[in-house]
Amino acid sequence: MSGYRVSIDIGGTFTDCTIVDAGQAVTIAKAPSTPSDFSKGFIDALRAGAAALDLDLGELLRRTARMSHGTTVGINAVVSRTGARVGLISTAGHGDALRILNNTGRTNGQPVERILNYAASSLPDRFVRREDTIEVTERIDTFGDVVVALDEDEVLAAARRLLDQGVQTLAVSYLWSHLNPVHERRTRELLDAAHPDVYVSYGSELATRIGEYPRAATAVLNSYIGPLMRDYVTRLMDQLREHGYAERLLFAQCDGGLIDAADVIGRPVMTLESGPVGGVIASARAGAQTGHPNIIAADMGGTTFDVSVIAEGEPLVRDGVVVEQHDLFLRMVDVESVGAGGGSLAWIDPQSGALRVGPQSAGAVPGPVCYGRGGTQATVTDADLVLGLLNPDNFLGAG
Repeated sequence: MSGYRVSIDIGGTFTDCTIVDAGQAVTIAKAPSTPSDFSKGFIDALRAGAAALDLDLGELLRRTARMSHGTTVGINAVVSRTGARVGLISTAGHGDALRILNNTGRTNGQPVERILNYAASSLPDRFVRREDTIEVTERIDTFGDVVVALDEDEVLAAARRLLDQGVQTLAVSYLWSHLNPVHERRTRELLDAAHPDVYVSYGSELATRIGEYPRAATAVLNSYIGPLMRDYVTRLMDQLREHGYAERLLFAQCDGGLIDAADVIGRPVMTLESGPVGGVIASARAGAQTGHPNIIAADMGGTTFDVSVIAEGEPLVRDGVVVEQHDLFLRMVDVESVGAGGGSLAWIDPQSGALRVGPQSAGAVPGPVCYGRGGTQATVTDADLVLGLLNPDNFLGAG
């Protein structure tokens, strides 16, 4: 039998593999996620899926017609602040847009209790240092007309100065570039020629919408995770090719669609929060097939509990998203997440003495205590095992 369709989803704790054959039979497998190198967990999950079909990894991949992948590599880098150092080149007079945060930064995306207690709120850590923002002379007006020509010498000098002071990637976002991207396109030509190996993102290519700050923030986040995602995708594709996979690798996007691996390298920001979205799309499809157009979809993983609403067969979609208190121009299926998964840690609130659960998680390493991998702090999974809700003789109740 040939023509397998394979999907791999990397979560904070486990990497799941689903294999569907030509007869629509479904095989599932999983392996621990490997935060030090997520591609290892990806291959481990594939190998487990192949074993479940009595195949070796190479045979499975040679007989796979399509492979899709949901990943948390990008969002993990954003949350843990392990992305690249980004330099921003902006229009003269508008370099502080990311620092002003549209005057909503302290409470943007925060829970109600934090919003009501303003003294407890704080500005987010910035993805661009103040000294890593340089303004250049250029101006497009509100009609898309050039009113001040781009100073090309300033662009090249700005890029050189930023790179000399330790910046690893660049983001370019000019005022009104969504109406007329002529200056950003010329900047691309200049930077491609002068610094061909530097990862650069352009606001007009990622978001053709009015909004100086969200467009710039989207470009910055794209460059922040760009090298990490580029290296991850390249490494993953190399491993798949070595094991015999010759077809395309498709990545899940936050809007529910799929994007080719080659496109992910240029637009990795589209993968942010894409993991939970896959479950929402699947729930909508299952609801359509079973006559249930209105669904509350819930997905409890090892780290988070994700909830979304499907109304009249369609998932709710937002045209913007808040990531780490920054507004981004990303079309995204509406998913709300809380830190309450199977690996969420139990702890005692030192102020109230109350029992709390999450948002901290045991993750894939060391994992819950019952996994026997060095975990010492009780998790939801440990409680479920003690209460008899899990079978102690079978991993995840399988078999």
